[in-house]
Amino acid sequence: ITLIIASFVTTFGFAQNNLGKINQSLKSGNATTLAQYFNQSLEVTILDSENTLNKTAAVQKVKAFFATHQPSSFVIKHQGTAPNGSKYVIGALTTNKGTFRTYFVIANGLIQELAFED
Repeated sequence: ITLIIASFVTTFGFAQNNLGKINQSLKSGNATTLAQYFNQSLEVTILDSENTLNKTAAVQKVKAFFATHQPSSFVIKHQGTAPNGSKYVIGALTTNKGTFRTYFVIANGLIQELAFED
């Protein structure tokens, strides 16, 4: 039981630490830094386009989005833990072309799902 608790605390701490770095990457529009927290495969939704992509393709999609929608701020509106133990964050990404509802899901310290929706 101690090992299970230690594993949970370590995973939770890792996810929390990553959360701050992920938020900063979103705010600054830095897709390269954000990609450090991508799972090898993840679901990416940008506006009306939803795809499951490998990490390389996901980085390119997010870079393209940031190139045309330059972020100036990211504010967390809600965050929590799903029944399966993954963490989720819902926020508002303000860009030069408007504000986008942004959410991501972190499991095992990595982003499994990322969405920018208007």
